[in-house]
Amino acid sequence: MIANRELLARHWCAFWRAPWRSIGIVILGMVVFKVVVTVLGALLRPLVGDSAATNDPSEGISLTFAVLLFASLNPVVTALIEDFTFRHTLLLKFPVWNRFALAAGLTVVNALVFGAVHINNFGGQWLLTLTFAGAGLVMNLAYLWTRNIWHVLLMHGMNNFLLGGPITVLLTHLLGAVTA
Repeated sequence: MIANRELLARHWCAFWRAPWRSIGIVILGMVVFKVVVTVLGALLRPLVGDSAATNDPSEGISLTFAVLLFASLNPVVTALIEDFTFRHTLLLKFPVWNRFALAAGLTVVNALVFGAVHINNFGGQWLLTLTFAGAGLVMNLAYLWTRNIWHVLLMHGMNNFLLGGPITVLLTHLLGAVTA
């Protein structure tokens, strides 16, 4: 993050020059992200059977509530690292953007690699990584369209926050499933 502070600052200013547009892009991106993951998951899960359940980040953890809450920030931090790696470094910095076929190929391959690094989320089922590859493609296209890392960072970070972050831990705790 420190190495990219100038980029972050420049993109942050651009993000807030058109706040309603930017917030709308993030919300629309989150919806499309979730629809793509849900639809692809529904189509692909029957092909691999029921044994490929996704890992629940709170499953099997017997730590104190405070440690669990702190650890639950990991998905948000991971989103930041992934977006700089996949969207900015491995997508935008390649010199292929003057050739449509190479650019399209790189965008798809980048999304497939993004899905592949999430193999553990799908119990080792490679076919199911296509669900996150679809999400990666949505984020790639959003970044290429806006050329602003903040749209993707917020889209991805909020998705991870809502699915496996502190909100999940707090709700689990409030419902009595986690003891202090």
